[in-house]
Amino acid sequence: MAAAEFAAWERHFEAERDHRAAGPDIGWESGARLSPAVRASIRRFRLGEDGDGADLFAKADAAGDPYYAAAVRLFEDEEHNHARLLARLLEAGGATASAGHWSDTVFARMRRSAGLRGELLLLMVAEVVALRYYRALRDGSGDPLTAEVARRILADEERHVPFHCARLRAFVAELPCAARRPFLAG
Repeated sequence: MAAAEFAAWERHFEAERDHRAAGPDIGWESGARLSPAVRASIRRFRLGEDGDGADLFAKADAAGDPYYAAAVRLFEDEEHNHARLLARLLEAGGATASAGHWSDTVFARMRRSAGLRGELLLLMVAEVVALRYYRALRDGSGDPLTAEVARRILADEERHVPFHCARLRAFVAELPCAARRPFLAG
């Protein structure tokens, strides 16, 4: 069941990649009006979208499902596209991207120190926060370019949560029956 499910996820991510490549890019020339608070938040979120993914790739490969591993790489490609979009948005608003922040360093270390299950749980926290953030940016920025960037990223993030949930469900199914309830309660 899991292999078929992740083969479908791989095809879904590929279709989204192809759709993105075939579609028009954003009209960056219009520029963006970014308040200082929005500019600072975009800088911080861009850092989270721009990891290299090497550790996650290794964990996905070790999970033994090549479809899942391929889907993880496509997921990471979307995350890199988000970082690119946010960097371009900052540029359109006359700002530069941040080189780093302590919170991103701590989050990355926590993810790397966890196994795949723990890393996905941490990623889920970030993805759920991102859903709220990009909705707020889309609906409350008052800037058309910012709203368009947030809309595009949000469409991807809305797929990421079910993708990670699918793998977490597979983890739960692999647990002995006696361990499932305590894991889910935790």
